[in-house]
Amino acid sequence: MSIYLQMQECPRWSKCSAPLCPLDIQSHRSTMTRHDPTCSYMLEAVKRGAEARFKERGLESLFVQVVDAIPAFCYRYGRIRRSLERAMLSGSKMTAFKAEEREHGSL
Repeated sequence: MSIYLQMQECPRWSKCSAPLCPLDIQSHRSTMTRHDPTCSYMLEAVKRGAEARFKERGLESLFVQVVDAIPAFCYRYGRIRRSLERAMLSGSKMTAFKAEEREHGSL
């Protein structure tokens, strides 16, 4: 399987309401308002120990793609940059993602 995942391959795809997705190759054409949520996996990827948590769940490819996308998102969207800065200071919420990951299956 290719390391480049499609948006539909994200475990949270069916319940996601973030308008900007690090798996979307067309994301540069999207916009967001100040009330829109930030991708949950982007918020998780910046936290201490994130790589290990993604790996434990079989989400290594997702982690790599999300981390690669973060600099461009932060450059273009100050709101995402600030959200990620705040997320770095909090603990992981990936345990809450488990049910969705099981429904979708590992990537």
